[in-house]
Amino acid sequence: MFAFDRKASSYHQNSHVQQDSADWLAAWLPTDTPHARCLEFGAGSGNLTKSLTPLFATVEASDIAPAMVAEGQRRHGGARWTIRDAWQPEIPAVPEWDLISSASMLQWAPHPAQVISRWARLLRPDGRLLCGIYIRPSLPELGSLLPAAYQFRWLEAGDW
Repeated sequence: MFAFDRKASSYHQNSHVQQDSADWLAAWLPTDTPHARCLEFGAGSGNLTKSLTPLFATVEASDIAPAMVAEGQRRHGGARWTIRDAWQPEIPAVPEWDLISSASMLQWAPHPAQVISRWARLLRPDGRLLCGIYIRPSLPELGSLLPAAYQFRWLEAGDW
């Protein structure tokens, strides 16, 4: 079981920073996409999904945690919800997405450049990636509250 599965029922009411980040990222979404298809990775309970569904003909909101997928489906039924591994997505023979999005998730990837490369192979010609990420010095309180969990290396803006 994933840690997010255990917290799925309470995640939404406690994800204030993630909600603010998703709202900020939504301001960058294209608005002329009535026939476009969007794939969201790391959708969680749907902080960004709520902004995607009115703009795209098809939105697939995905997460690796099954309980989060169930919670997201309950909150935002306008999207198709699936369980997907964002780090190792299955690459179809023909790319099918016009936009791939993620909010507050990609910075946790062990090898973000490899992940972005995989995601790019899912995009149709002229497709786009839109990702909101945290960079150093984001979330300094995480290190002070949970020092054992703060063992990863934050990437700097130039690293991205």
